[in-house]
Amino acid sequence: MKIKPEHYQHMLTACKEAVERIPARAKYLARDPSIFNIDNMSHDVEQRYRWDLMVAAGLSEYACYTLYQYADDSHIDTALKQIVKDLNL
Repeated sequence: MKIKPEHYQHMLTACKEAVERIPARAKYLARDPSIFNIDNMSHDVEQRYRWDLMVAAGLSEYACYTLYQYADDSHIDTALKQIVKDLNL
């Protein structure tokens, strides 16, 4: 993973705190499937969940000013995949 360990830890902590503020994963994924199509900007529900979690955790500005200095979307998504696993979501 390209994300630095200290940045990953910051992301993990923020996401963990945000989990209680967003819908349960199963309920989230059970939403109207028409929401998750290419016409509505998302064809990968799992990826959409990860990035919505990042936004809910308030990490957008952190990503812009810290993570994007050395990483790209694929690196951030890899970190988010690990966060989802670590949090058993």
